[in-house]
Amino acid sequence: QTGGTDNFLPTLLGYLSFLRPAFEILMVNELSGLIFQVTLVSENGAPVSDASIPASGDLVLAQLNLQPDDLSKDFLILIVWLVLLLALAATLLSFVVREKR
Repeated sequence: QTGGTDNFLPTLLGYLSFLRPAFEILMVNELSGLIFQVTLVSENGAPVSDASIPASGDLVLAQLNLQPDDLSKDFLILIVWLVLLLALAATLLSFVVREKR
């Protein structure tokens, strides 16, 4: 069964985690616009043939379902995470640390 509801939970968890946007920013930065030459090698590392296959970094990004156009959204998600974690830390510290005079 394929439909829009099948991917709802993984998509939601991707937005609730700081790992996905951080990974997407990293991968887009490293792979966008690059061309790789992929060569088959044997177990000992020697090339099997002289033929190599060109593969683009954009193809790798597409296979991982990472969008280069989402960088602004990813940075915004990370900034929101930073603010939330700082607010949580300040709140917890205000309850745990008591000043004694």
